[in-house]
Amino acid sequence: MSDTTDDFKALQEEHKQLRRVNNERAEKTFPAAAAACSEIGLTLTRLCAGQFRLAHPSGWHIDFYPGNGRIYSPIRTPRAPFLKMPEDWRLADIADAVKLMQMEANP
Repeated sequence: MSDTTDDFKALQEEHKQLRRVNNERAEKTFPAAAAACSEIGLTLTRLCAGQFRLAHPSGWHIDFYPGNGRIYSPIRTPRAPFLKMPEDWRLADIADAVKLMQMEANP
């Protein structure tokens, strides 16, 4: 194999390991993050391995994928607010971002 192929395979393995670590960390911190979200009137649920959903009673929701760091709000639901999340976010950061958004909306 060429050096480029070896480098690519090593990079793939590194990303796979990072996704695994992020998913394991999310599973461990999920109960605390769900409790923090319920304190502010939101619901954080685990949809499947590696996917979590933050839902508001008004109908909007945001899906979080800790493995690859993706945050997604579906198009066919009411528009979700913009959450200021750190680049390397964790589930515990979700409640903090919502609290910050609420404080900025109601000074």
